[in-house]
This record gives sequence, structure tokens and C-alpha cells, in this order.
Amino acid sequence: MRIRPSPQPAPAGRGRKSWLLLAGWVAIILLLTLLPEAGPVREDNLAPLRSVQRLLHAVHRSGLFGHAARIWAFNIAGNLLLFLPVGWLAYWSLRVRRRSRWLAASGAGLLSLTLSVAIEIYHFNIPQRTADVDDVIFNLVGAASGIGLGWWRERGMECSSSVTSRETATRNRS
Repeated sequence: MRIRPSPQPAPAGRGRKSWLLLAGWVAIILLLTLLPEAGPVREDNLAPLRSVQRLLHAVHRSGLFGHAARIWAFNIAGNLLLFLPVGWLAYWSLRVRRRSRWLAASGAGLLSLTLSVAIEIYHFNIPQRTADVDDVIFNLVGAASGIGLGWWRERGMECSSSVTSRETATRNRS
């Protein structure tokens, strides 16, 4: 039977810092996504993965590095990268509060989903913005990637600390 050491208390202020970082990143997202854009009114997209279809069509029409292909690729990559820190920071903020991995991952995913859907509902009601279901999909993929990186990093830290504790125990026996 493997005995796990009791979890160490989080350093003072660490939980507060992660929540502040998360709040700051969410504020940046809101600034980037909620301000009206100048330009022509675009059409809303409620069909899943239409952005990928448009990207592939743009690549076929104008080549891999054509203007239209770059715009669609930037849109997709932007959505993925914008929410990756949300998943990471929300996961760590919940883990610092001693939540289980699954609970922290679920909470981070729910926060990401809520934020993304709220932004798209707002876009649906603003004429200068475009509501796009693909944005929600790619935001969630980005957030899931952040959650996965947080989980993976934590597992790596556990493995290295268990190796270090085993090495210490072996040295102490000698």
C-alpha cells in the first residue's frame, strides 16, 4: 500500500495572486472582445465549425499564406490562445484552495464556458460584433488545453517531489 504524504499548505498569498491574475486576464479578454469594432456589419455564425470550413476554402482559393487564410487562421488561433490562460489560471486558483483535480478542472471548464457564451450572447446583440459558435468551441479547446497543462505540470511536480523524497529516505537509511 502506498502512503501519500498530506498536502502541504499553500504559501500565504499564493491563492490570492492566482485569483488576481485570473481576474486581470479576464478583464483583458473583456476589453478585447466587448468593445464595438468599426467596419461593416458581419453575419452571425450559428453553424458549428464553419470557421474551419472558411479557413480551408480560403487556403484553397488564395493559398496557405493568402490574406483570407491568414485572417481565418489568426481568428482560430486567437480564440485558442486567448482562453488557454483562463483554463490554466482557473485550474490553479481552484487547486490552491484544496479542490480535487477533477473539481478544479470542472470548475475551470465551467468558468470558461460561461465566460465564452456570455461574450457571444453580447456579440449577438451588438450590430458591430459577430456572434460565432465556433468562437465558443475554440475558446473551450484553448481553456481545456490550459487545464491540461496545469494538470500535467502538477503531475510532474508530484513525480519529482516523490523521487526527491525517495532519494532523501534512501540517504537517511544509509
